[in-house]
Amino acid sequence: MDVPCIFAHNHPSGDPEASEDDIE
Repeated sequence: MDVPCIFAHNHPSGDPEASEDDIE
């Protein structure tokens, strides 16, 4: 699922989109 970082956990790289590992 492609979701914005605002809906996912903080991304260590600060990428605009979070990886599947972040939302899981």
